Amino acid sequence: MSSEPADNNDKKSVEAATSALMDSLAGAFSRWIMRYYIIIIIAAILVSAASFQLATGLKLNTNIFALMPDGVASVENLNRVMEKTGSFSNAMVVVDSPDPDAAIRFLRELRKQVLKFPWVSSAEFTEDTSIFQRHKLLYMETADLQEIKRRIDARIDYEKRHPKITLEDTEVKISIRNNSGPKNVGKKKPSTPTTTPATKDPSEQARNDNSTTGPPPLEFDDIEDKYQKKQGHRDKTSSSKRVFQSDDGQISILLVWPRGETSDIEFSRHLINDLRKLIKTIDPSKYHPRMQVDIGGRLQGRVMQFDAAMNDLSSSGLWSISAILLLLAFYYRRLFSILYIGLPLVMGILWTFGITQLALGGLNLITVFLVVVLFGLGIDFGIHNLTRYDEVRRCGGSLEEALTIVFRRTGTASFMAAITTIAGFFALLLTDFRAFFEFGFIAGTGVALIFVSMYLVFPAVMLLAERIGLYRAGVPQVDVCNVTREGIPRPRLILFIMLTLLGISLFYATNIHYEDDFKKLSAKIPEYQAVKQKIDKVFSLSADRAVVFVPTLEEVVALVEYLENKIATDIESPTIKKVKSIYTVVPNKQEQDERLAIIRDIKRNTDEIEDYISEKQRAKLADIIDYLDIDRLSARDLPSALRRVYTGLPGSGGYLVYIYNSVSMSNSAQAKAFSDDIRELTVNGKTYYPATDALVFVDMRELMRNDATIAVFAVSFVILLVLLISLRSLRKVLIVMFPIISGTIMMLGIMGIFDIRLSIFNMVVLPAILGIGVDNAIHIFHRYEEEGSRSLRHVIRTTGWAVAITTLTTLFGFAGMLSAGNPGLRSLGILACIGLGTCLLNSLTTLPALLQWMENRGGGPQHGFGQAASFAISRQSAKA
Repeated sequence: MSSEPADNNDKKSVEAATSALMDSLAGAFSRWIMRYYIIIIIAAILVSAASFQLATGLKLNTNIFALMPDGVASVENLNRVMEKTGSFSNAMVVVDSPDPDAAIRFLRELRKQVLKFPWVSSAEFTEDTSIFQRHKLLYMETADLQEIKRRIDARIDYEKRHPKITLEDTEVKISIRNNSGPKNVGKKKPSTPTTTPATKDPSEQARNDNSTTGPPPLEFDDIEDKYQKKQGHRDKTSSSKRVFQSDDGQISILLVWPRGETSDIEFSRHLINDLRKLIKTIDPSKYHPRMQVDIGGRLQGRVMQFDAAMNDLSSSGLWSISAILLLLAFYYRRLFSILYIGLPLVMGILWTFGITQLALGGLNLITVFLVVVLFGLGIDFGIHNLTRYDEVRRCGGSLEEALTIVFRRTGTASFMAAITTIAGFFALLLTDFRAFFEFGFIAGTGVALIFVSMYLVFPAVMLLAERIGLYRAGVPQVDVCNVTREGIPRPRLILFIMLTLLGISLFYATNIHYEDDFKKLSAKIPEYQAVKQKIDKVFSLSADRAVVFVPTLEEVVALVEYLENKIATDIESPTIKKVKSIYTVVPNKQEQDERLAIIRDIKRNTDEIEDYISEKQRAKLADIIDYLDIDRLSARDLPSALRRVYTGLPGSGGYLVYIYNSVSMSNSAQAKAFSDDIRELTVNGKTYYPATDALVFVDMRELMRNDATIAVFAVSFVILLVLLISLRSLRKVLIVMFPIISGTIMMLGIMGIFDIRLSIFNMVVLPAILGIGVDNAIHIFHRYEEEGSRSLRHVIRTTGWAVAITTLTTLFGFAGMLSAGNPGLRSLGILACIGLGTCLLNSLTTLPALLQWMENRGGGPQHGFGQAASFAISRQSAKA
């Protein structure tokens, strides 16, 4: 029994000794800053200049797949296919003209000039289809060729059995009779001739004179019509050129293929600008007054996506930073407050992105907005510091006392808040999802460096401002300098209301869903979509397909047979619609050999039948005879544009097989089913890995869900650990964590009510909200313990205001994403604003009400460990 008071006394002695040591260190640090503040400012400027130079080398990757980690099979397969195909990268000059002929004249002149650019590999607005016309019999089904041969053979057989000889102008009939009758071969009858003129169709004569059924007709219109219906209207023309033009002739397109690497955004921009200048020089209006010319294609899409991301960043950055600075000016009622806080903040951000350049080399679609987010997040330290510094100086404290209290009192709470926030962000480094990893690294590093800047550069800037007369302490305010010993009224009512809202939120939180439509996560650029709609009228561009790289033609045959068999047998849950390969446009060797053998037989027979039929019958055979002298066809014989589709870049080797889906790739469940069906294809002991955007999205979604769970638990664990070490009391930790937990649940409830879905973009902010949201509770709880019991109203008026302002600045940082063109980024901004708002609400209502309720029950702190303002006033009075 007697040991408990002794233990308590020992504990108090340790706490007192620790507090005295911290006070001493804070004072020593203040004096050190006061001695070397000029050197600190100069050193900070030099480091910032070097960091700025490094940061200018950062590159922005707008590819959504850059959010995935290295080593993911679906991403590596897609990159391999993109490398082989040149990412299908081209530029398309799209002409919209009511006069198709004028459009062709314009494109002909444009092509001639485009080919002069050194970066152009090829440029075409037509495709030479003569190879298909020349080999059209080779594309017929074997059964149809056999039918053609059968009809010709039947006619030859008939003509042999009913031969006719024409002498001069008279046809002589040779009748081959049976053995029972005499034979008259080749003898002209002296009587009246029974022959007809040679100009008359002998087949028709034969029908009239020798047969009731007539000769088998040499008609092939039914077979020709069959293939014309399959091939479409373009193949019905006699032209050997296919013009890249819509059915109505309104849209015409010039395809421009560049040389070399096209992934560099500046190179792509250079290409597009060259085309724009050339189009302007040629002047489409000279060809038709209503002719419109646009540029589309993957190169233009890449440039527009990059520009859209940069526009989003600049517009959101301008909005967010302006709102934050106006809020500061309003709160402090003087413009110089922006300088006091802004200078160390900007320096900390520059240091952050200098290190980012060294460590990561670039930014992605999500981390690029950390420029703005860190501005709102890092400014919190400056607001708390300047608010407390102003309090002490206005209440008569000296410069050294103001700095010491900022370091000792505000600094302690800020350090705890920084550690929890940094730890929360760095916990994301435990994940594999690159979006989480890089976001955590940059944000955690940024908070750490800004914290350092705010406790090195900020006090140095304040000292300089004091020395040159920029800073004025102002008139003391009684409600700030003297603690009003008043509590929070009706804490139980506040707790009842907040707990009711918490229960409602828990109910609706069960309605949260993941975003299943991948297309809703991509930026929609109106200008690009308008051009794409025109392109779709000429080319059927289907992105919903998988591509497989296959080394040899033999493997292509085996893989296609395997997939076609899978399509035929998968009846219950089919996901594959069709397969296309080089053999879709070039029959395979076996088929060609079979058909060529029949074609050669037909050729021999047509040579023979020409001796028996008239000119009229020969004309009917012309469509076949003209195409009989052919040999085997290969991929090398195809038009270059079509050859590129199935063989990739020239000289890259191998072939490409396309697997088309029969289910929607926008729906995650259906996309996963398709992905599961094609993820690994093992044929004849060899395994092939198809590549498609859908596979990457499916993997990204699964990885994101797993990593988000890991991140949330890791952040929660780290925050609890830091709070336990700092507060050394489980009870205090639970008090500080309660408003964060309730705020997070309310955020989830709002998401459920308004159907705000989780996605690969906004899930990155969930662990961040925990790390950021706990800061408010730490500052309020720490100030409450400092001021003692019956001080909650004073705490809310002072630190509560600062907490509200700091949360608003952080919220404004994320709110910049609300104007982003990318729906995924907008959802991130929405979720961050909701989460920060609900955490702030609970920090300013639930936490004070809980503390007041506990204090009323005798559980609050009896004595604070020092009022900053009272301490400063007493010191000033003593000096007087």
